[in-house]
Amino acid sequence: MRWYRDTCGDGYIPGRWGEVLRLGVGRLGVQIGGPGANDTRTDVPEGFNARTLAVSRRAAWPVAQRGNGEAVFGVEDASMGNALRAIGGYRKRRGRRPAPEAIRRGADALKKWREQRQTGGS
Repeated sequence: MRWYRDTCGDGYIPGRWGEVLRLGVGRLGVQIGGPGANDTRTDVPEGFNARTLAVSRRAAWPVAQRGNGEAVFGVEDASMGNALRAIGGYRKRRGRRPAPEAIRRGADALKKWREQRQTGGS
């Protein structure tokens, strides 16, 4: 999956209709609509809530925050597959291998995340 970091260093997975972000230990945020953390727009028109309603009905996720044309659902880590389907996650192109330093940064971030999850800290 494609992902990026914002200016604070938080990781985001972009998609056609929104993005997935970390809300805390063991929790994900699924944002549908609205601007992304990197100031990009999604394919959900401003004030258009049909996509939000469809996701909330299908997945039965609670809305953690609602704004003008966007909603953020708070879900468990185990719902990552459903979250990626809900936002229409972008995939990397085939045949492109990431740079070795990007692989190392990803492995370090995964190791840090696993340590935080085991200790319960942030």
